[in-house]
Parts: sequence; structure tokens; C-alpha cells
Amino acid sequence: MNSAWQIRLASNSDLPALASLLPNAELELAAAMDASACDQVLVACAPSAPGQLLGCIRVRRSIGLELPRYWYHLGCVVHAAADLGLFHRERTLLLGNDHTGACEISDFQLDRAGLEAVDRGELSRVLVLSAVRQLRAMYGDTKDDIRVIAALTGHRDAAGESPFWHGFGAHFFPGDAQQASARFGHAWLTHVAALLPRHPIVVSLLHARAQASIGLVAECDFVWRDALLAARLRPGQSLTLYDAGPVYEGSLDLLATEPDERPTVRG
Repeated sequence: MNSAWQIRLASNSDLPALASLLPNAELELAAAMDASACDQVLVACAPSAPGQLLGCIRVRRSIGLELPRYWYHLGCVVHAAADLGLFHRERTLLLGNDHTGACEISDFQLDRAGLEAVDRGELSRVLVLSAVRQLRAMYGDTKDDIRVIAALTGHRDAAGESPFWHGFGAHFFPGDAQQASARFGHAWLTHVAALLPRHPIVVSLLHARAQASIGLVAECDFVWRDALLAARLRPGQSLTLYDAGPVYEGSLDLLATEPDERPTVRG
């Protein structure tokens, strides 16, 4: 790993610095400072300045067991009638709890003002690989197939808004999504899910801009997308509720923990 970075577990003394990287850090991360917890935060700093945080990443195990978590599953429905020569496929979105019990890598943040572009790419890879190692340590020698997910920010327009949300979710939640997120943190998506349709939504009925946004990654998360791919996480069939960003998935024992690590072949 790159010796230019020191990666360590966050401590209570890091809360003020984390507040500049993560919204509501003091509220949401207070329980994550225990090294034995199932919710931990890793921070990155230069060895010469251990108190100056250059980035962070969060790992959670067994998500959604206390507070339900929701995603859209991107599926397909087929309308077929041989005698009419009809065969038509439609993409669908279905609200669900597909990843309940999985591990999660989240809260990817870098101090962009304090890092050059090349360093942002390198540090994001170091943090993701460190997060995988931390999850391995949390689970020890378990033989279970542990699923790991990581959701990326979806497409945003020039104003920083989500075309997908304004084309779909905003019809069911008229409030300000950014304010709700700032107030409730990650839990706001659980609250808003109660207002969203539970039946499959045909994607072609949505506004064209909302359709075009599905599965895209915001430019600000390109470095994290590349880092997740380097760790062997791949986009699955799940999307985030707010901006339809892709959810990357992988099996913990098959993920990389070091650069250029060869895949493990299961027996």
C-alpha cells in the first residue's frame, strides 16, 4: 500500500474534522468510534500530519436488521403474443429490501481542496482496499458467503439536483430532499420509502431525463467507481432511491485487499 497515507480507525478526537467531511458527523458517527462496533469509520491522513484528515470511508456489517433499508431493483417485464407478432420488453423498478443483512461500504469522502487529482484517485483506492480488509477482520474466519455492497452517487444536473428524483420520487414526497437528508441522515430514505409505490414501475412512463439517469454515476464519484472496480465490486441490479445511482456488489472472500491482487478461486 502507498506509504504516503496513514489509514486508521477514527476516534472521538476526529469528530470535529469529520464534521467537515460528512454532514451530521457528530450525530451519526458517535456510535462508530468503538473499534469493536459493527459500524466503523476509517480515516486517512499524512503521517506528518495525523490530525489533518484527507479522507474517510465507513464500513457496516449486517445492515437493515434494525432499521429497514430500501433500494430499487431494476428488472424486466415482457409482453408477448406469438399470434400478434408481439414481443416487447420493458424495464421496471421495484421497491424492496434486497440487501438486508449485507455489509456496506459507504460515506466515501475526500478533502478535494487538499489533494491533487492523481492523489484523489490513489487515496480512494487505498481507502476502499482498507475497508475490505477491515470487513475481513470484523468477520474473522467465517465460512459464510458475506455480501458487500457500496452505493454510488447517481447523476446530477448542472444545479446539483437529481433528474431521477424530480421525475419520480418528488411526486410522492413534496418536501426538500436535501433538507430531509441533512436532518435525518441515512434514515431519511427509510422514512420516504413508506410514501413510494410498492408495485413495479414501468421505466418508460417516467420523464426522459429520469430514464436517462438510471444507473449513471455522478462525476464526483468517478474516483470511487474506479476504486470499487479495482477491489472487484461490480454494479448489480439495485439502484438508490434518491438518484438511481448504481449499487456495486461482491462477495467478501473474493474481493481484493491489495493492489493487483489475483482473484481467489473457490474450491
